[in-house]
Amino acid sequence: MNNPGTLLFVMEGLFSRIVFDAMLEMGIRFTGIVLPGRSSITDQVIKNNSLNVLNTASIESMARHHQIPLYFVSGSRIDEYEQVILKSKPDVIIVACFPFLLPPVVFNSPAIGAYNIHPSLLPAYRGPVPLFWQFYFGDEKAGITIHEIDANFDTGKIVLQESVVLEDGLSSAEATILLTTAATQQLKILFEDLSVSRPTSLDQAVTKSSYYSWPQLEQFNLSTEWHVRRVFNFIRGTSHWNQVYKLCVSGKDLLIREALEYSTDSKAAMYVDKNKNERLVAFKGGYLRARL
Repeated sequence: MNNPGTLLFVMEGLFSRIVFDAMLEMGIRFTGIVLPGRSSITDQVIKNNSLNVLNTASIESMARHHQIPLYFVSGSRIDEYEQVILKSKPDVIIVACFPFLLPPVVFNSPAIGAYNIHPSLLPAYRGPVPLFWQFYFGDEKAGITIHEIDANFDTGKIVLQESVVLEDGLSSAEATILLTTAATQQLKILFEDLSVSRPTSLDQAVTKSSYYSWPQLEQFNLSTEWHVRRVFNFIRGTSHWNQVYKLCVSGKDLLIREALEYSTDSKAAMYVDKNKNERLVAFKGGYLRARL
């Protein structure tokens, strides 16, 4: 099938939007786009028309512009998913950052297959916010995985993977763009493969798997035992969470609001502007210039 009818499950956000834009450029034939009808965090209802249809940054507005059918599901009612499948009749399903676990009626329905794009090198970092945890643990390499969808989060057979290097100082948005660039290239390969036959897949290595849920406030606590590079990249990569980073120094809490630079050589190499509430903080392997 040269251009299978595709049902896309996404949510409003940078990762989903870049994938959606890439699929539009690829000329994918959409049978519909599914958006969450309530927040997976607050459980609050998201009204269908709550987004500004003139906002070109929203997936909803772009879908309406391209006359792609829109569907909204609450995440818990199986009948909602059944109606989506009945109306959209997809040949293939693609998921790119959708917050709810899909029921079997969804991932078993398309003849060609159902695939999720996950921003980590599975089986590592299963869960809702893998990029946060890769910054948290100081990983120098991240990646994306396209895998078959099954009954659990991020456990399906692996179809395609690509790794990327996390350079120093990346923001979450910059890292997301890096990951989605890799994801869209792999997505092109997937659709090329699907035009011939169902692609081969490999089971995930359970012994190498890890799962992390939503971070708690204690995840924003720092330690002087962390390497300074890890501290710098963690703060830079998670600043959009709008949290202060707490560090206990000599029995007192130091609150860090921004990571400006770090050095593994000499603290004398960094200028500190005390008028801007800057300070050098010692960590393992070097010093961090931070704004308090």
